[in-house]
Amino acid sequence: MGNGDMTVVGCGPSDDLCFHIGKSDFWTDGHGWSFTNEHYDRYTVSPITVGGLRLRVRDMACATYRQEVDLLRACVTGTFAGQGSTLHTRAWCAATANVMVVELTAHGPMPIGIRVQTFAKDNADPRAAVLPTTSGHEEDAAWVTRETWNRGRWVSRAALATRIWGTPSRSWTHDDRRAYQAIVIEPGQSAIIACALAGGKDANNHLEDAQTYIASLSPDAIEELRSKHDEWWRNYWSKSLIDLGGDAIECFWYGSQYALACCTRSGHTCPGIFGFATDDHPRWNGDYHLNYNAQQPFAGVFSSNRGELAQPLIDAMNDFIPEGLRRAKGDLKPPQAGLYMPIGLGPWGVVAQDDYMGQKCAAAFAAVPHVDHFHYQQDLSYTRHHLYPFVREAARFWEGFLKREGERYVIQGSAAHEHGGEDSNTALDLVLVRRLFRGLIAMSEALNTDAESRDTWRHIVDNLAPYPTTTHQGRTVFKQSENAAGFSRSITLMNLAWPGCGDIGFGGDPHLTKIMRDTLDAIDRWDQGNSFAWVMIAAVRTAHPDAYQRFVDRLTGPGGLRDNLTLAQAYGGIETCGATLAVNEMLLQSSEGVLRLFPVWPRHRDAAFQNLRAHGGVLVSAALRDGGVTSLSLKPAHTSHVRLLNPWPQMAFSVHPAPEGSGSHHLPDRHGIIHLHNLAPTRYHLQPIPRSDVRDGSRS
Repeated sequence: MGNGDMTVVGCGPSDDLCFHIGKSDFWTDGHGWSFTNEHYDRYTVSPITVGGLRLRVRDMACATYRQEVDLLRACVTGTFAGQGSTLHTRAWCAATANVMVVELTAHGPMPIGIRVQTFAKDNADPRAAVLPTTSGHEEDAAWVTRETWNRGRWVSRAALATRIWGTPSRSWTHDDRRAYQAIVIEPGQSAIIACALAGGKDANNHLEDAQTYIASLSPDAIEELRSKHDEWWRNYWSKSLIDLGGDAIECFWYGSQYALACCTRSGHTCPGIFGFATDDHPRWNGDYHLNYNAQQPFAGVFSSNRGELAQPLIDAMNDFIPEGLRRAKGDLKPPQAGLYMPIGLGPWGVVAQDDYMGQKCAAAFAAVPHVDHFHYQQDLSYTRHHLYPFVREAARFWEGFLKREGERYVIQGSAAHEHGGEDSNTALDLVLVRRLFRGLIAMSEALNTDAESRDTWRHIVDNLAPYPTTTHQGRTVFKQSENAAGFSRSITLMNLAWPGCGDIGFGGDPHLTKIMRDTLDAIDRWDQGNSFAWVMIAAVRTAHPDAYQRFVDRLTGPGGLRDNLTLAQAYGGIETCGATLAVNEMLLQSSEGVLRLFPVWPRHRDAAFQNLRAHGGVLVSAALRDGGVTSLSLKPAHTSHVRLLNPWPQMAFSVHPAPEGSGSHHLPDRHGIIHLHNLAPTRYHLQPIPRSDVRDGSRS
C-alpha cells in the first residue's frame, strides 16, 4: 500500500500482522555506517525504514486466514479464523494523507484481544551505527520517532503516532523504540486503528506534526479520508484500462500499475530500486542506478497515460545538473562541458555510489524519461523548464566527447558493460547518443530554440558510427562494441530495442530489426534475473513470433507472477514494472508517428484497451474481436494530425464527427496509412466502410 510518500508492506503470520512503513524522503547520508551490505565503502546514501505497526492477535496462532489486495480501492482485506472466533480486517494507506488505517471487526462467541505495537526500526544490527529513536504514549495515543545521524548534509527525522477508536485501550512503553496499546474487541464489535506518519528530510517538528494530526482525526474524519481515497484511486484507474480476458499478462499489468502508484507520486522524492523500504540494508543501497535500473520502472507509464508517475525521477535527475556540470570539468581529462554522471545517485543532487564503472553514458540514459515525457505528453511549458535543460546539457557533453574520423563520429574510451575496459563504439553508447540527439532536435523545434545548432545535431545523428555487428552461428547479430572479439550474451544489447532510438522496431529499419531479433534469440535469456522488462520489450518491438508466449511463460512459470501480481527477479526490484510498456505496445504502437493497432497481439485472442497514450499525446481506445478490430476511437490532445495504419485492409473508413474541412468518409494512402487532419481535442470514432461508398478522389 502507499501514496507515493508513505509506503506500507504487510507481512507476518496469522497472529502477528506487521506493517512496515517507509517515507519517500527518509534517506540516510551514510555517515556512521561501519560497512555496507556489499562492503562497498563508496555507498553512502540509502533509503531506510521508519518503523511500522504490529498487531499481535491473541488466539490466532496457526489460524486459517486469507488476505487479499483490492487493487480498485487500494486496500488489503483479511479474514482470520481461530479458536472459535473470526477477525475481519481492512487496511488502507490514505491516498491524500500520510495515515494508514486498519479496521477490525470480531465475530464469534469469544472476544478477541489485540496488542498493538507502534515501533521504530530495530537498531540491533552489528553492521551499522545505532540510529536515535524515542517512544512514548499519552492517554489515547502512542508514538515513536527515528532519525538519521546528524553528521552529514541533511538529517531525516520521522514520527509515527497511533490512535484507536471503538473500544477502550490501555497504553504503555517498553523501550525507546516501541510503544504499546492493548484492546479487546467484543463479538460483533469493531475498532479502528490509525497510524499517522510525519517528518522527512531536515524535519524538526515531526513528532508534533504526527501527534497533532492523529489528535485531529475522528471516525467521521476517517470516513471523509476514505471517500477521498476511493475517489483518487477511481480517477487513477480511469486513466487507462486493458481487457485481455484475465490472462497472466493482464494481471501483471494491473499489479504493476498499482505498485508504481503506491511508491511514486508527483511532488515526492523518487523511490529507489526497490520502491518500498523494509530494511536498512537494501542491495546496492537501494539508490538510483543509471545504467537501467532507475529508468526501467517508468518505461510504461507514459503509454499507460500515467506520465505523472515519472516526475519524481525527472526531478531527481534535474537536481543533479550542477554537480554533473562540475564533474565534467573536474573529473575528466581533458575537461568537458555538459553533464557527466556516476552510476549510482541519490535524491537532492547527491551521489550514492561514486563510480563511473568506465561508462560515459549515464547522463544520456538518465535523459530517457525526459525525452519520453516530451514525446507522449507534448507539454511545451514543462518541456522548456523541466526537460530541455537536462537534455541540452547531456548532449553538450557528447558534442565535446565525440571524435571525428572523416565524416564519421566515433566514441572512444567508454565501457560496454559495468567495469569494462576502454571500448570503442559500444552499442550501449551509440543507441543512447542517437536517442538523445533525436530527442533534443524534436524539443528544439517545438520550443523554437537553439535553431543554429540543429544542423550540427543532425549531422551527428546521420554520421554516428553504425551499431557493431558480428556473425554468430551463421546469422548477423549485434555485439557489445566495435573492438569486441565476437558475440557475447550481454543483456546490455537490449538497449538497442529499449530505450532504442526508433531505428529498430516498428517504423524502423527492417534490416536492423531482423538483426535485433536474431540477437535476442542468440542471447537466449528469457528468464535471466536482471532483464525481464528489457527482454519483453525487445521481443515486442522486433515482432518476435514467440513474444506473447514467452511473456506468459515467464509470468506463469517458476518464480513468476506472485500472489500480489508483481514479478520478482533475482536482481533489482520495481524495474519489472517497466514491462507494462511491452504490454501496451502489443496493443498499440506509435513509433515514428504512425499508430499501429494490436501489432504483436495474437489475432485469435480477443483484447481491448481504453485510453492508451501514443506519441503526440493521442489517446486511443480499441477492441479486437474474432480476429478483427471492431471499435476504434482517437482523442488528440496536442496535435491536429494523426497517422494510423489502416486496421481494416481493403476497406475505407468513416470518421465521426467529421474533422473540420473534410468529409466523414476517407481512403487510406497507397501505404495503407490513414491521414487525419484538422483534428480538435475531442473524441473521434472510426469505422470501416466499403470502398465503393467513398467518392473518387476522397483520399485522405
